[in-house]
Amino acid sequence: MRVVITGASGYMGSAFAERLASEGHHVVATSHRGEVRVEGVDMVRCDIRDPEQVRRAVKGADTVVHCAALVGPYHRTADLEKTNVMGTRNVVRAALEEGTGHLVHVSSTCVMDEYIDHDGTDESHPYPEVPRDDYTGTKIAAERLVLDHTDGPAVTVLRPGWVWGPGAPGMQGLLWTLDRGLFVMPGRGDNVLHLTYIDNLASVATRVVGRQTPGTFIITDGARTDLATFTGCLLRHLGRGPRVGSVPFGIAYALSSLIEPFGVALGTGLPNRLQLSNLGRSHHFDTTRAREVLGYRPTVDLEEGSARTVGWYMGVRK
Repeated sequence: MRVVITGASGYMGSAFAERLASEGHHVVATSHRGEVRVEGVDMVRCDIRDPEQVRRAVKGADTVVHCAALVGPYHRTADLEKTNVMGTRNVVRAALEEGTGHLVHVSSTCVMDEYIDHDGTDESHPYPEVPRDDYTGTKIAAERLVLDHTDGPAVTVLRPGWVWGPGAPGMQGLLWTLDRGLFVMPGRGDNVLHLTYIDNLASVATRVVGRQTPGTFIITDGARTDLATFTGCLLRHLGRGPRVGSVPFGIAYALSSLIEPFGVALGTGLPNRLQLSNLGRSHHFDTTRAREVLGYRPTVDLEEGSARTVGWYMGVRK
């Protein structure tokens, strides 16, 4: 089966490309800037902001897996709109024009509002009426674009949570602060995290590609792992003690609200409200639908994932 993956030089896209290629699919990986270093995968340069480039890239595809997106709130609003919204519109139109049978859109649990607590939230949860950051707003707009096209290819939407693992964005920074005893926990640490280990997410690709299973699916590791347990497991594999500093969540959130505008202006990774909410809010999302419809079963647990991730970090640190 010919599978085109947009944004395949990114963290999720490259994992999808590797998994699908290993399953024997003919994978065409598109990338705007980065290289796609996956054996057995064809690479095509494609800027998803250019409709003609997108149309050429998806030509002949049985399935398009749309991973390309700017991630996080530290991008200019105009850039987020052009890539996340207009780029998605270009992918949808190209899939319609080229007769693609199946479109898999990789979204995020942020579209269900990660600024609030969740306890068993499923896919029926509404979008927030007013998104609190432009990144979330563009992810919602992109998902709506995909779901509104009911007269084209079968559409599958995946909503992963906090994607973690070796090389994950932000993972090196988190491990660095833990390793040096600089990590400060926002809150008491008893809040459930919406962790999604990269291999668990990639395993879903083999379940949706070729099956044309329409619908929206939350993808997380499924365990009710709280922040203290997560950081404690990472610290143990780092060979560090379990104690970390903490600050009331309300104070941490207020400080991030003050700092965030400077981070946006500078385009740098100063702590922001969305990051603080992901660390300090309780985000337990229900994966029942993915389990029952897709047969999704996470294969990498917290212990194994932490060992692999810390092992990667140790290699990078040297």
